[in-house]
Amino acid sequence: TLCNDETVVVPGHGVTGDKALIEAQITLFETIRAAVKDAVAAGKTADEIKAMPFPRFAAYGNERRDTTIAVILDELVGWKNTP
Repeated sequence: TLCNDETVVVPGHGVTGDKALIEAQITLFETIRAAVKDAVAAGKTADEIKAMPFPRFAAYGNERRDTTIAVILDELVGWKNTP
């Protein structure tokens, strides 16, 4: 809600963008969070979840991938999974 069609987004890393950049990032996090939540409900371990493929993460690199999954796990179940 802080962005409009005129907003220029300057992330801490990567290229500048617009509101669509923020919307894509939100969708990415929501998609991964839902998959991790389903995996936790299915009884998967943290290591199994971290090994799951998340094709949309390819452009972000593994460092951000692992950290994001660890934060989501901590949020959902209180695991301290810092990579």
